[in-house]
Amino acid sequence: MFDVSDITNDGNFDASVGLMSSPVKDWAAGFGKIVVAGGSNKVLTLGGNWIIDTDTDTVTQMDDTVLGAAVSVAHIDGRFVWVPKAGDVIYYSEVNDPGNINPLSFFDAESRPDINRHVAVIGSDLYVLGGESIERFKSTGNVDTPFIRVSNSIIAVGFVGGLIRLSDKIVFIGRPVGGSLAVYELTQGTIKIISNSVVNELLNNNAYPVDRGQSFSMFGRDVYLFKVGDSEEDGNGYTDNEYNLYCMNNEGDNQWGFLSHLRSATEN
Repeated sequence: MFDVSDITNDGNFDASVGLMSSPVKDWAAGFGKIVVAGGSNKVLTLGGNWIIDTDTDTVTQMDDTVLGAAVSVAHIDGRFVWVPKAGDVIYYSEVNDPGNINPLSFFDAESRPDINRHVAVIGSDLYVLGGESIERFKSTGNVDTPFIRVSNSIIAVGFVGGLIRLSDKIVFIGRPVGGSLAVYELTQGTIKIISNSVVNELLNNNAYPVDRGQSFSMFGRDVYLFKVGDSEEDGNGYTDNEYNLYCMNNEGDNQWGFLSHLRSATEN
């Protein structure tokens, strides 16, 4: 039986190297990354919108008539909150039924007209991460209006990539409009930069996309890892231009480092 505890605490799990049982493992290996919405017994894939029930090891595909392809999902107060690829609105499901989405069950983070990129839950609140800002919503328990915006809660930092979801915070690479890239930590309504000047310079001087972020524990410390780069020919005989940024938290002191990976076109 698949166990949600097999998911790394950033909410991501690579099924191709995973600990899942058959038939779920055999099915999921062809889809690569899957996502678990925290606090739920459902594991979800993005793009194909498949639902894996971890209690029964069954796999079903959602009707994507309303949602289409999704890029992010979170779970709060029994509802699944989805960001479609277009990023124009946020859809929410019926309680405990991730695939049951009414065409009118949507809202938007409207304080700034930017594209919605991700959703995340911190504590009891839902955060919508946009390309230029972050907005905070509360769950109301009301059937007709399940989420309301928290007044004066907008954060003028846009999401770029590498989202890491933790129990009481999120960590990601972002930047204010017209500003520079940095690594941010967001708790309940409070945001701060945790990267140092060397890391910020590395991020801003290398125009590589941010692929993903993940976290794990090592020697009793939290470690954040960001994969940055691409796999395209750079004109100098290299097919990989990527590196991994890592941050080890040592009693509140963030110690940063990086691992370079430059693989030549002739390397096997």
